[in-house]
Amino acid sequence: MVFDAYTSVVTKIVFVNAPQVVLSVLFFLYNALLTSMLVNLEYVSYSTKKKPLRVSTRCPNSEQRNTYYLQLPYRYGVPLLGLSCALHYTMSQALYVVDVMSFIDGIPGNFHNDLYQ
Repeated sequence: MVFDAYTSVVTKIVFVNAPQVVLSVLFFLYNALLTSMLVNLEYVSYSTKKKPLRVSTRCPNSEQRNTYYLQLPYRYGVPLLGLSCALHYTMSQALYVVDVMSFIDGIPGNFHNDLYQ
C-alpha cells in the first residue's frame, strides 16, 4: 500500500506489522482448540483403558504421570511451534517499510508534488 508523504513512519510500521498480530491470535486459537480436543481424547480414553492420571508434580513410587510441558503432546506442540515460527519469519521478510523521498536538483521535495508539476 502506498501512503502519502505526510503519514508518519510509526503508522507505516504498525500497518506493516498488523499481520504478525493476526498470526499470533490464530496460533493461540488453534493451540486452544487442539489442546481441548486432545484433552477430551485423553479423558475419553480413561473409560476404555485403565491408565494413571496426569498430575503437576509426580509423587515418588507412584504410577502417576507428569503433565506436558507445552500443554500439548510433543508430537503436536513442537511442529505447531515450528510452523508458527516459520510463518512469522516469512511474514516479517515479506512485508517491510520503505520510506522514499524524492530529490529535484539536490533539494528534497514532496513526492506527489514533484510528479504533478
